[in-house]
Amino acid sequence: MVNKTNLIIIIFCSVAPLLIITFVVLQIVAFFPYSSYVNEDIITLEYKLGKKVIIHLSEISEINQVNSSDQLFQDLIRTNGLALGTYRTGYFKNRKTGQKLYLFISGNQPLVMFKYQDLIYVVDDWGEKGV
Repeated sequence: MVNKTNLIIIIFCSVAPLLIITFVVLQIVAFFPYSSYVNEDIITLEYKLGKKVIIHLSEISEINQVNSSDQLFQDLIRTNGLALGTYRTGYFKNRKTGQKLYLFISGNQPLVMFKYQDLIYVVDDWGEKGV
């Protein structure tokens, strides 16, 4: 017969790993790029679980298209980001050039590049929303 204390320990040992795995999966999914769009004078980068990065177009001097095989993407290391399959999101650094990048890529083309607050942003899935 199982006493009350042993039953609590068994339940805790069964449920705790599931909660930890669920938390880790939610953290990973939260960083997946969902969409990026331009609405009036604002660029919005939206993640799968609702987090948004808002950038005002007035603070950007130029926007260029870039090829994913560009020198910019060679020798990248993650400094605070996620790289899983075709998804690249967060902060990266080019080891050779020292350039700091903020990637928001889900594998779609074309890629758009712009400089904002001393970082080079590279974004795909460019579109308009709510216009």
